[in-house]
Amino acid sequence: MEDVPPDDDCFKLFCESPAGKPICLNDQVRLIDINETESLGPYAARFFASKLWFGEEWYMQIDSHMTFAKSWDSISTSMLQKAPSKKPILSHYPPPHTGKLGGPGGRICDPLFATSDIESQIVRLSGANGYEKKDGGIPR
Repeated sequence: MEDVPPDDDCFKLFCESPAGKPICLNDQVRLIDINETESLGPYAARFFASKLWFGEEWYMQIDSHMTFAKSWDSISTSMLQKAPSKKPILSHYPPPHTGKLGGPGGRICDPLFATSDIESQIVRLSGANGYEKKDGGIPR
């Protein structure tokens, strides 16, 4: 083990940059900064990050190692608008970031809300292999 300097503060660098400054001043980027020795793992991090939603029309949560396909934003919003729900959720297990974009990935399906008091408002999801494409581009 060896001591290394800390990583750059990407949030600070972005917010100080010409492109990022107006976005940060408009509160379009939020941050929860947790020391790595105090972190509780990815599940807790996703939970804490979900608390950064302040009622915006769209909410997206991803891992840091994602690769974006061309037109990902318009494809995603189109799928959300076609979903047969007032509050749709798009979710899946993406292919590895080193893999080919557009290839099949695992699906997440059968969402249900937990019913116990201790887990109120937790969404439970079960997985399935492969990608099921339906006619009309309506997500399933």
